[in-house]
Amino acid sequence: MNPPDRVKDGLKDILETGRQYFNMEAAIVSKVTDENYEIVIGITRLPFFKDGDVFKLSDTYCSEVIRTQSTICYNQVGLIGTMKLHPAYHSLHLESYIGTPIIIREKLWGTLNYSSIEARELNFTVKENAFIENLAAKTATIIQELG
Repeated sequence: MNPPDRVKDGLKDILETGRQYFNMEAAIVSKVTDENYEIVIGITRLPFFKDGDVFKLSDTYCSEVIRTQSTICYNQVGLIGTMKLHPAYHSLHLESYIGTPIIIREKLWGTLNYSSIEARELNFTVKENAFIENLAAKTATIIQELG
């Protein structure tokens, strides 16, 4: 998916707002189709991600967001026994993550997520969950402009 520049600019604004708010290294809007996770647009300081990359959904932390259709947070993945075996942790060592579904026309479209190789000392708060969910709603509105 290659959104027009005006859509990209709106999405970049949302990504950067959240990246700064959460103090994370990577911010991504993904589209999920079947078992594929595609990075539609991202802002990152990490060398692992670029726009257009496609991953197996089960290899991403976002798989849990899709499964539960809810916001998922990990502040220190390395301290969660089962998560230390996750492909995203094993290959990328992403320690902190917050992701939420993007819902368009009452259907799950993809995710908005932020991650970092740096662990967070404090758990994500209810306020932070509400903030990312609000950003996801704004993201959905911008994506709907694509038709």
